[in-house]
Amino acid sequence: MEHIDLDLYLKQATTFRFVNEAAFSDEDGGVIRSSYRYVGDEVFFAGHFPGEPIVPGVILVESMAQSCRAWLNWRLGKKAGGFIVSIDRVKLSKPVRPGDVVDMQAKPLSVLDDSATSPRFCRFTCTSMCNDEEVAKASMTLYQSV
Repeated sequence: MEHIDLDLYLKQATTFRFVNEAAFSDEDGGVIRSSYRYVGDEVFFAGHFPGEPIVPGVILVESMAQSCRAWLNWRLGKKAGGFIVSIDRVKLSKPVRPGDVVDMQAKPLSVLDDSATSPRFCRFTCTSMCNDEEVAKASMTLYQSV
């Protein structure tokens, strides 16, 4: 497993970073593995929902996208620009609460040409698990500038 240094490859500040660690291995079928622990002091818990806080689904999707972005930038060797182009087939299965650790897996479905000098797109299939149960999954396409 190759560790991906998030400080080197993610533009998001720690206040909006929803990945604690990420790694990639070609030997593992090309899967990107990452995780995030929701401590409970994240600002969104105050309003979503008072007395019964859960992680908003959009944050779970964002964490999967950040994992994919870290891998794309790692392959490029720098913090490059980019954004989510499309999100499809989102399924939110179970609530994630303060204190939960979410383990994410993402698999690139399209291969990028490392020699390309023009903007590129990459499609991923992503799954998030908590306590060995699926909590979210989605397919997404990210734009990668060079």
